[in-house]
Amino acid sequence: MTINGKHTKEEVNQLIAAKDAEIEQIANLFDKSDWNRRNGPGSDVWRNDWYDFNQRYINAKRKALASFVVQSAYLPLPADYVPAEDEWQMILRAFNVSGTGLYTTGDFPDLKSRLIEVIGSDYRIDQSKIPEQNAEDLDLQGYKKADTYAKGVEEVPSFVTGTISDALSAGARGAGKAAVQNPLVAIGTALAVGVAGYIGLKVLTKGIL
Repeated sequence: MTINGKHTKEEVNQLIAAKDAEIEQIANLFDKSDWNRRNGPGSDVWRNDWYDFNQRYINAKRKALASFVVQSAYLPLPADYVPAEDEWQMILRAFNVSGTGLYTTGDFPDLKSRLIEVIGSDYRIDQSKIPEQNAEDLDLQGYKKADTYAKGVEEVPSFVTGTISDALSAGARGAGKAAVQNPLVAIGTALAVGVAGYIGLKVLTKGIL
């Protein structure tokens, strides 16, 4: 879901899709309620606050999506690989104007709470119609790969690591002697040691590198 702790473009797209679906259902609930039809006490105030909220959200969404259009022009990468923390916060601020998590009159949770208080059991949100947010978490993938690498190294039998170590040590000693006797032989020995080291590294990392 994140890149270096930052939300991604794909996460913002999924957040918008989920919020769009929830907002649509709440609007339908209000429209169909007796509170709205009979213009009950407080319904006008709720309607005006709901309109103001929707304008904030629409403007935030428009800015975020416009930013993505610009990004795509110079950063043509999959949405899961594009950091978009500013756009993520932009959307959240439409739901919580203060940005502190403390909700006030006119914020989305306040509007939901006031609607539930009036229509009671008629307030039903069909969660199956709200898209799930399941963007790929690149940070988590990185942690898992690092853990796999570490475990792979730990699980290599000691006789394998010992054999590799002995071979490299012997090769190094041979290279030292060969360097005195014949430079060409020394070069060949060094190459052989390098190959042995590479093979050893592949064994240790189980082909991860």
